[in-house]
Amino acid sequence: MAKVKGNLLAEGLSGKLGGVLVFQENGIVRTRPDMSKVKWSEAQLEHRRRFARARQFAKAVTANPETKAYYQAKAKKGIGAYQVAISEYLKDPHHRDKMTNHPETDLEKS
Repeated sequence: MAKVKGNLLAEGLSGKLGGVLVFQENGIVRTRPDMSKVKWSEAQLEHRRRFARARQFAKAVTANPETKAYYQAKAKKGIGAYQVAISEYLKDPHHRDKMTNHPETDLEKS
């Protein structure tokens, strides 16, 4: 595998480019993996659904300034309120129920 060092055009790039290439921070460029034929197990599908619900929860609580401040206060340096909300949701499956009862958080609309 070729590695590019000191390339001014690709410096600092990461992510997808046209759905074909992935630029990673370590300078490696590769094709995007084909996941179309993957047979996900039921446990994997459930985890994906749970993570999607966690993202929905985090998006809803960070949209409200009061609840965003609550999660930001719990965050360590370099971590945002969104990541803390996802983490707490995944650690405590009933966390959403607790926050749904919070008057400033309308999670039913998201």
